[in-house]
Amino acid sequence: MSSVPARPLLVIEDSGEDLAVLLRALREIGFARPVLHFNDAEKALGLLKAGSLNPAIVLLDLNLGGLDGRGFLKRLKAEEKTLTIPVVIFSTSDNPNDVDFCYRNGASGFVLKVMDLQQQTSSLRAILEYWFSAVLLPQQSGRAG
Repeated sequence: MSSVPARPLLVIEDSGEDLAVLLRALREIGFARPVLHFNDAEKALGLLKAGSLNPAIVLLDLNLGGLDGRGFLKRLKAEEKTLTIPVVIFSTSDNPNDVDFCYRNGASGFVLKVMDLQQQTSSLRAILEYWFSAVLLPQQSGRAG
């Protein structure tokens, strides 16, 4: 058994209502890892670039005030130090241009956010089982395997 603490899930979301639904869904599925939340993408990006945060994955809303999710994604993936951090877009947008933009700019997934707790819980369970059970994640941002 490793004594290294579990790396957190980083959530970048500026809607209190959407965050409440997300957190409730995480409780429903018994998600045990730490969850860090930022409603300011610029602040989260600065801490990621500085190496102060090392999340396992990022759940990112696209429509944020200030630096939006598109800008955050482009800037995160432009840095060698943060390039390997998986980013799953979690958005109400089903616009094909948004989906294409995100994948072209390094998103690891794009999931449609819904307000129905049962659907949200099912979707989150699938996302988290995939990222935390089925795949190998990089150990630290910016470090090769």
